[in-house]
Amino acid sequence: MKPIVSHPDFEAWNKPNTMSTHNEEPSLQAEIQKIRPGPVNFLNRLDAVTSGIVVTVRDPAKMKEYQDLWQQASTRKIYIGLHRRPNGFEMKPQVWDLPLTDKTEGRKNPQGLSKDRVPSRTLFTPLLETRYFVLSAMVLESGRQHQIRKHAALARCEIVGDFRYGDSKYLGSLNSYVPDLRLGLHAGVLQWSPGEIRAEIPEFFEKHMPGARAAFEAFLSLDP
Repeated sequence: MKPIVSHPDFEAWNKPNTMSTHNEEPSLQAEIQKIRPGPVNFLNRLDAVTSGIVVTVRDPAKMKEYQDLWQQASTRKIYIGLHRRPNGFEMKPQVWDLPLTDKTEGRKNPQGLSKDRVPSRTLFTPLLETRYFVLSAMVLESGRQHQIRKHAALARCEIVGDFRYGDSKYLGSLNSYVPDLRLGLHAGVLQWSPGEIRAEIPEFFEKHMPGARAAFEAFLSLDP
């Protein structure tokens, strides 16, 4: 496995949806340590079932500097998502700003206990639709655990293949006609001062929403 960006201070990796960041094997951490043994300093982490950009900082002494940069409003984390299409769906941008907990929850209460909820914000822009699916670009404006997956479920626009927050009956039927089912969420673009980073969009998105890559590129070209 090779980094998609190699900078004097950091590296960026395109994590597949078949490995964790570091908790369970197979892991991105183990793959990196095959290249260079020793500690791996993760600037961000993705769920095992989410693919896309993960950044590691070479020198732990610079971690605080990059953590601060990661939190700046000018730093934009843009995801591509494949969603279940709700009845009566309108192809209009939405702001998902329901407060969420910063921990793992479940389909019965994605928001978690009210006393533990904190402000959370996701910008959702639908790009393409079919009878069954919606393709979106989503900008993560805060970083709560499972934020996009929770917000999507609460908006009745669940991420395809989300076995934690999605509707179990729907997922059961989906499995029968989408044999390659995975979580339809990919951290595709990081825009920050060191330069834009892009992780190639998996074939899954193009297969189930033809034109997905072109639509995402068009969004990026117009997004301020």
